[in-house]
Amino acid sequence: GGGQGVPFGPHRVVLQLGQTDLRKWTDGRPGGQTFPAAVAAARGLSVSRIETSVASRRMGGIFSFVGGVPDEKRIRSPAESYQLLQSLIEFLSEGDRLKEEGLFRVQGAEERRIEIQAAIDADAPLNMGEADTLVVAQVLKATIRDSIEPLLIPDSAYEPLIRAASAHADAPETLVREVRAVVDGFSPTYSAACGLVFRFLAQVAEHSKENKMSETNLAVVFAPTALRPPNLDPMAEMMNMKHSIVVVETMITSSGSIFEASESLEVLVSPKGTEYSAESI
Repeated sequence: GGGQGVPFGPHRVVLQLGQTDLRKWTDGRPGGQTFPAAVAAARGLSVSRIETSVASRRMGGIFSFVGGVPDEKRIRSPAESYQLLQSLIEFLSEGDRLKEEGLFRVQGAEERRIEIQAAIDADAPLNMGEADTLVVAQVLKATIRDSIEPLLIPDSAYEPLIRAASAHADAPETLVREVRAVVDGFSPTYSAACGLVFRFLAQVAEHSKENKMSETNLAVVFAPTALRPPNLDPMAEMMNMKHSIVVVETMITSSGSIFEASESLEVLVSPKGTEYSAESI
C-alpha cells in the first residue's frame, strides 16, 4: 500500500500499510533497515491507524508531533526516573488495582494516557485522580519503553543475558544463577530500578487468576521494552525474542533471588527535579 513519511530523529520514518502480516516500518534511509510488524508493534509503533495529517498526532506513545516536528525528549536523571516508576507502581498497587483483568495488555483510554504522559514529559504536577488502572499501567510501560537510555537493563547486559537464556533455558536453577551474576554487575541505579519493577511484576503475577497476567504473559509484554538490544537489528531482535522472554520471565519468577530486597531509592535521591508521589497521581 501507500506510505506516509514523518520526521523521526535525524532520519525519516516511513510507515507503510498493506495486509496485516505485511505491515512494516523503515527508517527511510537508502539501504536502511525495514522492520516487520511484530518488531514495530513490540516497540510501540502503531501501524494499524495512520492518518494523512500527523500534526499533533502521537503514535503508539513513542513519539509526538506538533506541526510535523518531533517534540524534544527530556532526559530524566536516574533519580527522577526511579521516583516516577515508584510513584506509578505505588498507584497501581493500591486497593484491588492489581486484579484488573488485562493489566499491561489491554489498552485504557488513549486520550487520557496521552494527557498523563504529556504532563510527565513537561514536568507538570500529576493529577490522575481516579484514573483508569489500565491507563496508568500503559503509562508505566511507556515510561520504560520510551526512555532514550534503557531504564532497567543496561546495554552491556543484553548479550550476556541472551547467551544465558540460550544455554540454560532447560535448566532453571542454573539460569537463575547466571542472570543473578549479570545483575550483580549492574550499577546501583540500574540495580534499584530493575529490582523495583521486577519485584512489582511478580506481585502482579500473584493475582493472575483475576488479571489473567501470568509470569509468562507479563514476560511477553515486557521483554521487548525491558530488555532492549543495544543495536536495532530487527532480524537479530526477532531471533533473540524467545530468549528475551525467557530472561524476563526468569527475572519475574525469581525476583526474590535475583534482586536484593535492600535496594531502595536512597542511592538515587536527587534534590532537584519534579516531585512525584502516589497522592499526586
